[in-house]
Amino acid sequence: MKKISFILSTILIAIMAFGLRAQADSTDFYINNPNISHSQQGQTLRFVQLTDVHIFSEGDVKQTPLETNTAKLQDAVNQVNQMKDIDFVIFSGDNIHRRRMKDLRIFAQIASNLKFPWYVGLGNHDVGINTEVTKDKFYDTIKSYNINQTNTLPYYSFSPKTGYFVVVMDGVIDSKFMGYGYYTKEELNWLDSQLKTHLTSKVIIVQHFPLITSVDDIKDGNSSDIVNCKEYLNLLAKYNNIIMIASGHIHTNRLTQAGNVLHVSTSAVFKRKFSLITISDKDNIIKINVKHLRTNPPIQ
Repeated sequence: MKKISFILSTILIAIMAFGLRAQADSTDFYINNPNISHSQQGQTLRFVQLTDVHIFSEGDVKQTPLETNTAKLQDAVNQVNQMKDIDFVIFSGDNIHRRRMKDLRIFAQIASNLKFPWYVGLGNHDVGINTEVTKDKFYDTIKSYNINQTNTLPYYSFSPKTGYFVVVMDGVIDSKFMGYGYYTKEELNWLDSQLKTHLTSKVIIVQHFPLITSVDDIKDGNSSDIVNCKEYLNLLAKYNNIIMIASGHIHTNRLTQAGNVLHVSTSAVFKRKFSLITISDKDNIIKINVKHLRTNPPIQ
């Protein structure tokens, strides 16, 4: 009996140790695509993805206190500021929880402490047509705290470094409260035009709603989080230089490689998690390293 107990204890300790390692795991993915341009080999891109912060104030007893979520965001900002060679920081939606201007200002004030260029995307909790925060008001507020946020539409693009191109998409349905996304024909046409003019760049798409989170999604070519997922995927299939799609929304870390595209779903800052992503291009092979990190704010 003692021997069995010892074996069970050993297995339990091993499982716990694996679980701890998984919280700060580092995973490498390799893309060997002969069709992609490697004209800018040697350029390494490093960025941080923060998502689903869910800053909120009064009136939401189901969530943790405001001070806890702000502390988690502040700790993430402090950790990022201690890093080296970060090209940009991207927030991929649900930055606030109840579409309140007060919460948006709290979020923007903390994010403005970042010492690296930072950008913000929309999530379904950020805006609403009959709330304080519309899409226009959201970005007007962010722009007052962030000189890098110069977009005139809720979707936009930027080039952080030679050889790389980042597209930030907006799938938020703001006419009613919805937990899933939809990408309008106008936005998809805009994306198509952006991709056509950056055929020699390695493209990273950032959005709140994930396109693919599992092998089943790859087989089905569909996503329960996006209404017109197949239409979106058909557009992306026209291009061979898209190497990553980074998203949030599902509050879970998931990494799924579909052909030559890595789908990165990063968990939530309110769950004390964020990601550091490093992309390098050497010997005609693209290496993507995804490191999941944790915040460690003091207990309130």
